Amino acid sequence: MPWGLAALAQDACQSVFGTDWTVSYTPAGELAAALVPISFDPAYEQLEMQGQVAVSAIKPVLDVQFADFVTLWGAGTVPAQGDLVTIDGTDYEVTDVRPDGHGAAKLVLVEV
Repeated sequence: MPWGLAALAQDACQSVFGTDWTVSYTPAGELAAALVPISFDPAYEQLEMQGQVAVSAIKPVLDVQFADFVTLWGAGTVPAQGDLVTIDGTDYEVTDVRPDGHGAAKLVLVEV
């Protein structure tokens, strides 16, 4: 597994600095399962350039480890647009998946 060392480091950071969120994740076509995220930010400021203009938006984001998806749902399962997430009783849909290149991804969410 290419993410072994990164996953260990992320697990250690989560256990020391993490917040306990109750997260249920449902990939398309799969059953829901409890997921322990790296972090959750209900008001992440996203800045993007559109031509010469910077545009910012406040959106909820969930940071996750790809290795958790393999453990919970099997090889080949990764987060995708349209997946459903429930965080502390609030339902969200994944609108964008942004891999970080180190075995994790930032999932941009929208409340449904």
